[in-house]
Amino acid sequence: MTKWVGFGLVVGVVLVGGYASADQCTNASATKSQWEWAKRHVRSAPSVLSFCQPCNDKAPRLWSGHHLDTEDLAYLYVQVGDDSFANLASMVGCPTTGVAPFIDRGGRAR
Repeated sequence: MTKWVGFGLVVGVVLVGGYASADQCTNASATKSQWEWAKRHVRSAPSVLSFCQPCNDKAPRLWSGHHLDTEDLAYLYVQVGDDSFANLASMVGCPTTGVAPFIDRGGRAR
């Protein structure tokens, strides 16, 4: 019985941990065209927020702008209005799960 309980705990931790860190739209999974579009959007945006809703981030934070090649576009939002930010993965056509297409500065879906 103890072996099965331990096995269940390990499987549960692996599954939950895997979901929280699952890549949705990275440099490895996006097409070259999608990645080039993402770079253009980031360069032209007044500001970019980082917000991983599936990872249970409490609020967006200002993205430092370094190393886009190591980021998951599903968790970056580019400013498109005074208090409106669009999901970068959605903008370039990557499929996403568990993230809002638009948020405000506080992380509320729009």
